Amino acid sequence: MKLPLLIVTMFSILSLSAGDVLVIDVRTQGEWDSGHLENAQHIEWQNILKLSETASKDQEIYLYCRSGNRSGKACLLYTSDAADDLLCVD
Repeated sequence: MKLPLLIVTMFSILSLSAGDVLVIDVRTQGEWDSGHLENAQHIEWQNILKLSETASKDQEIYLYCRSGNRSGKACLLYTSDAADDLLCVD
């Protein structure tokens, strides 16, 4: 099953409460080390299929990067039904 690709603003993701959603930073390790959203997890975009090992089926998943390019690629790669919603943050 292919998941819907939804674009949301960074403002939306910053207003989310921890625990409600799974926030994934898909940037490089160096970018992650230089700073990331609190409570985010790190999976580089090309490794996004590993997400199905940890995501719960009823959890919304937000992917983000610097520009939206890599999070968009990750959304397209992730085609598992591990989550009801996969959201790409632009």
